[in-house]
Amino acid sequence: MVQPDTFKNYILGSPLDEKVPTLFAQEHAALKNSQSAINVLTSYGELEKEVAPFVEDFVSQLSNKKYKGIASIENIVAESYGHSDSSPLVAAHGMRWLKSLQPKSKE
Repeated sequence: MVQPDTFKNYILGSPLDEKVPTLFAQEHAALKNSQSAINVLTSYGELEKEVAPFVEDFVSQLSNKKYKGIASIENIVAESYGHSDSSPLVAAHGMRWLKSLQPKSKE
């Protein structure tokens, strides 16, 4: 996180491979600050067999470190989808996820 104040919600679709993920690897101070309230949504297609272990490991590492700055971590596996065809599904779910993070309006 080079500029951690830029975003607080991250949607990472099929984001990882055998290289070590660098988005959170720097362990910026924002990850340790509960006021950061960072939300992370990761996803990949069920048919992406080569990506699945890296995404699952990444999510597990984030969860296990119990960063005070991470408010929520969610992982979506798009059943029966691969890398390219899961994009519309992930986009739609990502929008619904972002909306769910918004404070409820009093109508």
